[in-house]
Amino acid sequence: MSANAIVWWATLVAMVVVLGLAGAQALHALRELKRVKTRVAGYGELPVVKALQNAEGHVQRIESAVSGVAALVERADAAIAVIRRGPVPPKLIAAARGLSAEIGALRRFAAR
Repeated sequence: MSANAIVWWATLVAMVVVLGLAGAQALHALRELKRVKTRVAGYGELPVVKALQNAEGHVQRIESAVSGVAALVERADAAIAVIRRGPVPPKLIAAARGLSAEIGALRRFAAR
């Protein structure tokens, strides 16, 4: 064998070795990727992640409740105004007191 052929064979063997090692690295990277993928999928089953998902639902419920507060406050203000005013209008109360005073005066007059 000539020196030129030995160099070509050595280059060919080196190329096969390098390609084999690169393939092994690629296979190793794929195995690691699969392992990471299963770990990430496993993280979805953690109680913390489930609690965060539940928290999102709670936040939506709280937001909907807070959005309805303005209407409730308006209704409460109207109810307070009615309570302060009383169930009977003030003019009617004054008329009833005046009538009661006149009936009392009539009874005193009739009792003489």
